[in-house]
Amino acid sequence: MLLRHLIRGKSKYYLHSPFVYQFYLHVLEGSEKIGPIEQRRIALLSNTQQLSYDDMGAAGMHVTRSIAEIAQNAGITEKHGLALYRLVQYLQPQTILELGTNLGLGTSYLARASKKASVHTIEGIGGILDIAKETFSSLALYNIQTHKGDFDDVLKNLLPELKNIDLVFIDGNHRKDATIRYFEQCLPYLNDHSVVIVDDIYWSEEMTEAWEYIKAHAAVTLTLDIYRMGFVFLRKEKLAKEHFRLYY
Repeated sequence: MLLRHLIRGKSKYYLHSPFVYQFYLHVLEGSEKIGPIEQRRIALLSNTQQLSYDDMGAAGMHVTRSIAEIAQNAGITEKHGLALYRLVQYLQPQTILELGTNLGLGTSYLARASKKASVHTIEGIGGILDIAKETFSSLALYNIQTHKGDFDDVLKNLLPELKNIDLVFIDGNHRKDATIRYFEQCLPYLNDHSVVIVDDIYWSEEMTEAWEYIKAHAAVTLTLDIYRMGFVFLRKEKLAKEHFRLYY
């Protein structure tokens, strides 16, 4: 799958869409480092504290893992965290919703990019959310509101409260039906300039099927695929769907 992406992926020099070209320049290019967040990652990667919990995602079992293991295997990479950071800087969303806080690294990239943005993040596992809160506190990020619980249960009340969402980051429960359901639950609360980011779109056959379903959805007019993540746009001025695979 990665090889196919590399063969079909486009660099900025082959993009005919002005919007996608600007996205490439502002979101996928850049060499900045966010030192405090990466220092926090290093601390998490050396933390041997054990957490026991019911995996609420695709695994669906009771597990015991160290914080270091969670950070290594489930935390967002620096490269993709920076893509989130630059996206927020570029689009300046006011209200951000994240499904899947994990240890809070991805959330921190979203929140640090714009202190004016209100970031709401949902995590189903209390022990993991507690570590994420420590992450936010250590980074002095005060524009984040955390919500503990099953995504469906929290969204039922949170979405009407938020009313209008500019950016959604779906990064939890890697099952096809659940991913599609979260996307469709959020749709009525999105606007013409909203973006939905789906993480791990090639993580499993189910996730790839969910990604293909979202791409084909009637409300979607543009998708950008950087292999790990898919970016979904609902821009009504686009008269025909377009799908791009981009190098990153």
